[in-house]
Amino acid sequence: SEERLFAEDELRVREVEQGIDGSVWYSTDEGHLFRIRKI
Repeated sequence: SEERLFAEDELRVREVEQGIDGSVWYSTDEGHLFRIRKI
């Protein structure tokens, strides 16, 4: 997995779970997991 910052409308993603540090794990249509840190 990797951590990325991107606008949520750039990819069709679904929220998987909220991290305790404020980051959120997302899964894309291709099944890749991304951790997005909300700023």
